[in-house]
Amino acid sequence: MRALHHHAIYERFHALVALNFLFGIVYGIFSLSLPILAESIFGNVVVIGFVFALPALFGIVLDIPLGAFANRFGRRRTIFYAGLLLCLSAFFFLQFHHPLIFLLTLLFYEVAGQACIIPADAELMALSPRTRSGKFNGLYEAFHNLGYTIGPLIAGILLAAKSPGALWFAFGGAACMMLISALLLPKERMGKSFRSSVEALWRRDKVFRSGFREFRTLGFLGSYLAFLFFVSALHWGFNSILEPLYAIKLGLPNTVLGLIFAGFTLPFIVVSIVAGQFVDHGKTKRVTLAGLFFMAISTCGFGITQEPIMLFLFSLLHGIGQALFLTALMSMFDILSAYHTKERISGIKIFAESAGYFVGPLMAGLAAGFIGFSSTFVTLGLLTLVFAGVTLFVNFETQNKTA
Repeated sequence: MRALHHHAIYERFHALVALNFLFGIVYGIFSLSLPILAESIFGNVVVIGFVFALPALFGIVLDIPLGAFANRFGRRRTIFYAGLLLCLSAFFFLQFHHPLIFLLTLLFYEVAGQACIIPADAELMALSPRTRSGKFNGLYEAFHNLGYTIGPLIAGILLAAKSPGALWFAFGGAACMMLISALLLPKERMGKSFRSSVEALWRRDKVFRSGFREFRTLGFLGSYLAFLFFVSALHWGFNSILEPLYAIKLGLPNTVLGLIFAGFTLPFIVVSIVAGQFVDHGKTKRVTLAGLFFMAISTCGFGITQEPIMLFLFSLLHGIGQALFLTALMSMFDILSAYHTKERISGIKIFAESAGYFVGPLMAGLAAGFIGFSSTFVTLGLLTLVFAGVTLFVNFETQNKTA
């Protein structure tokens, strides 16, 4: 049992949940707005896939050192400056529509997102009691995805009105994130300066070597969980690019597009909380398998229908699967983190996710360009069924006890 006072835990946890809720809104607005903006700038699905994959490739290199940097610089300060970078990204996307500037701004946006997620995940792992990790992670995911549901709805309404207000709304949300991090998260007593934190990564920490050494100590289960985070991110990256472009191809209005996009996260509000209860009762593997199965079936469904109502229902089913899947993975990773440096473990998790965010858009753009949207969705759905079959033979229970 972690020796922390319950009142202090819940105060910090509530601030973290509020921060993650706002980040969900901001991230949701960006997720829907940027592919539509990119379509007007580049006009080719293969090129768009490459454009959105490149920042994720940059993130793969950045994730592990960013975790170690946050450990030295301070979680609160890292999240604050991540909010500032999100504000600047929204401003540049609004003001400049040149292809090169769009790509460079995407890189800043990638850094901002990772600089928010990694220290926030580390803070959550430090706070959540071992016996309630499912509950804490379920609530955390629920409110993040409530924000991620609201964000695309806001963006869809404003885009339908031909208003540039969607990204301005994201700008305001990022500014609120800065306020919450500055006022409600605990101040670091030992935080180092930006320069000394960066220098320490290379001179003393040997960050890549120590990060991968930490990764090896996770054992087979930890490595497989990292792979499953890759699978989850691959789905997010795939759908975040292909769904808006598919809806545009079908001629659907932006309000309907926003509703379909929101369906991917709407179930998180309830499902992740319920899933957390099942995980805390030792049913992690069942929850993981159910999540993978729903994700596979719904992705195949996107490839066999063009009806808006069916697309919305399949997005809801995919959201249920993702909620089950991510809650189980986060809880298992939280248990393993008890024996490791929080920021490095979070960096490994985000490293795996960044690889998925790189492969997802790249695969989506290339496959849709050569075999079409429908066949691309069906292919990913069948591949996810294969992942579910492999997961069936992974011994979660024995590894969980030894963790």
